[in-house]
Amino acid sequence: MSARRQMGDMIAEVAEGAMVAGGSVGVRVTRIEMKLPIEIAWTGGALFADFPRTVTRTQFDAPPSRLHLTWEARP
Repeated sequence: MSARRQMGDMIAEVAEGAMVAGGSVGVRVTRIEMKLPIEIAWTGGALFADFPRTVTRTQFDAPPSRLHLTWEARP
C-alpha cells in the first residue's frame, strides 16, 4: 500500500503537470479546470489526499471524494 501525499504537494504536482502539458503544444493557456477523484485522510494534523490507490471499487470501499480545481491567468 502506498502512502498518501500531503494535499498541498498533490495539488502542486497536478498544477505543474497541467502547465507543462498546456505549454508544450504551443498555445497560451489562460485557464485550466480539473475535476479529480481523491482519497482523503485527516487525523487532526496535516491533511493527506491523493488519487485513489485502486481502479476497481467494491461495495465495501468508500467512494472517492471529488476535488474541483481551476487555475486562471491574470491579465
